[in-house]
Amino acid sequence: MKEKNYRREDFVADSYFRQWVISPDDASSTYWQLFLDQHPEQRETVRQATDLVHKLSEVTTRLAGPANRSEEDAIWQAIQREIVQNQEAPLTHEPVIRPVWSRFGRVAAASVAVVAGLSWWLLYPTTAPLQKTRTHQSATSRPLQLVEKINTTQQPVFVVLTDGSSVILQKNSRLRYDKTLSGNRREITLEGEAYFDVAKDPHKPFIVYANDLVTKVLGTSFNVRAYAGAKDVVVTVRSGRVAVFPQADITRAPEQLTSDKLTGMVLSPNEQAVFNRTDARLVQTRPNETADARALAFQPVSFDYQAVPVREVFKDIEKSYGLPVVFSNQAVGNCRLTADLREGTLAQKLDIICASVEANWDIQATQIVVSGRGCHP
Repeated sequence: MKEKNYRREDFVADSYFRQWVISPDDASSTYWQLFLDQHPEQRETVRQATDLVHKLSEVTTRLAGPANRSEEDAIWQAIQREIVQNQEAPLTHEPVIRPVWSRFGRVAAASVAVVAGLSWWLLYPTTAPLQKTRTHQSATSRPLQLVEKINTTQQPVFVVLTDGSSVILQKNSRLRYDKTLSGNRREITLEGEAYFDVAKDPHKPFIVYANDLVTKVLGTSFNVRAYAGAKDVVVTVRSGRVAVFPQADITRAPEQLTSDKLTGMVLSPNEQAVFNRTDARLVQTRPNETADARALAFQPVSFDYQAVPVREVFKDIEKSYGLPVVFSNQAVGNCRLTADLREGTLAQKLDIICASVEANWDIQATQIVVSGRGCHP
């Protein structure tokens, strides 16, 4: 098969693909359905890989019995090794089995033997070795590089995307996306809560999938709250215009994703959409100061400066985005800035500020650190 195509065994070796096949959730279902939409030539390969995962799962469960997560991973790793070995070895009637762990004893060895045999039978003939990286090839040969960001801290985490968009990820939340943001859409899957500051690109929509609700923008800022156990998904708009619609609408009107126009329920600044997952009801409303305190915490600032000390500029950054900014050299705060920063994402603002005063910025843990030679008072 052509190199750009992700092969059947690559899917089988991918833990996120297996999770979708065996125990799908909203995030994995959305991701793989979109993958198939973008790569229709892979549908048959995915079908074969899905069948193989089901068969291998049945065999490992029946022969090895119940296993915890580490044991399950060991089984799949053994399967992966056997697949690679069977691809690269000369054709024989019986695959070579090498016990790779001891915890299961003879039952586990038998499981791997049967699974490896089944793998060899289903996968042969193939000639290329198993790819080690978790990448999906797009139609333009640009690899999809899956990235997952998880905030396990008690403070917001700042994430910068390759298109210049910024995400402030709240605690107990996670993002999943293609690092390159290749293709004709910039797509993100969210579980939890995050504030998005999206770089403008009218021909490449930015789309967030969160608990059965889709949020689509061309360049704006908004907050999404979509925790796994919550009955409601809440989208609050800070600037620009945002379109929201139930994920189920995609099958009936796929142009909602592909079009460079905003359709569905379109929200303006200080407006909110609440999607009830139980009855699939979408309601437009206004933010509540108590319930939506976190979303409203991102206060608008003019960001238009005339010879203002950078220290004051970064105070506005903290106020507007809720992220702490620290100086590795306090003298940087003495430098003065003249600039109009009303346009652009947080990352773009930081780039302009630091370039103007010969400084650099970086993300360290849950804060923004600014370094440079600084200026005299």
